[in-house]
Amino acid sequence: MSKYNTFLQVVLLGGTTALPLLALHGGTLLPDLNYEGVVQALQYIVAATTLWSGASYAFLKNAVNILGEDEELKARQGRRGRAIIGVTFTIVVAAAALLATQQKNRHSKLQKEKPSEH
Repeated sequence: MSKYNTFLQVVLLGGTTALPLLALHGGTLLPDLNYEGVVQALQYIVAATTLWSGASYAFLKNAVNILGEDEELKARQGRRGRAIIGVTFTIVVAAAALLATQQKNRHSKLQKEKPSEH
């Protein structure tokens, strides 16, 4: 999954970089295409593949191959590495969810404060 995730991240980076250029020209390349919608859909896809990839590193024993002869040391290092990845991954996901929730709440509050146009 990590290889696909990296590929999709690069595509998202390219799409995000190209979006202002496409919008600047009024979307003349494909005028009926909702460029912002495409980039947003790609953001959701990349978020999902990143979660999948991160979870595989955190929870699958064979996601990381530790080299060496000492099997006990390798097992300890593997558990420690998965714990570090798992904790870091959980913190990043929780922070992203918190920021997304705050942004959504801020947007909702602004919409409620906006006077109606009648």
